[in-house]
Amino acid sequence: MDFNILKPKKAVEAAFEKPNIVFALVLVLLPPIASIAIASFSGILAGIERIAYSIVMAYVGFFLLAIIIFVIGWLLNSASVKGKAAGFLSALSLAQIISLAIIVLSFITFPIIVSPQASALMLGGGQLAPEAQAIEMKAIIDQNPAAINYYALGAMLVVTAALMVWGIYIMYLAVKKLTGSKALVALVITLVALFILGSLPL
Repeated sequence: MDFNILKPKKAVEAAFEKPNIVFALVLVLLPPIASIAIASFSGILAGIERIAYSIVMAYVGFFLLAIIIFVIGWLLNSASVKGKAAGFLSALSLAQIISLAIIVLSFITFPIIVSPQASALMLGGGQLAPEAQAIEMKAIIDQNPAAINYYALGAMLVVTAALMVWGIYIMYLAVKKLTGSKALVALVITLVALFILGSLPL
């Protein structure tokens, strides 16, 4: 596998030519582990059940998305998807690098976007009901509009959106390679599969 997602076409091609399921499964594991590590670093300790749930759901989401795409691809062109399971899973897992990047970006930019007072409320808000936490946060922002750096927040959201589009592009390339479809068909398959996954009660 080639993990250089700055050259996504080459990385996806390499994943199909030299698939590695072990590395694919490790990539799927990285985002939830990073989220748990960052939460712990911030003082929010997760229980064993929460950690296990995060990891299980990461794999459930990944394999459900793969299955949905496989089914659609098989219905459209069963001959093309045959024998490409390992390559497709390897290629699809490359999008997890984007998820990891978004998580790390959020952690790095959090102190820039949120003031220490608002940050303390967010990180310690687990002791409050969501409604109470929202009221407290609104009060802090009303008293100090600079509690949230909206310019930094906007910049972070733009970068996050760009990263998400990049991740979808990687998925699209993997779907196109799997199904042998034209560009528009592969894009529709990708978006439909993501919509179906997002509609499931996970």
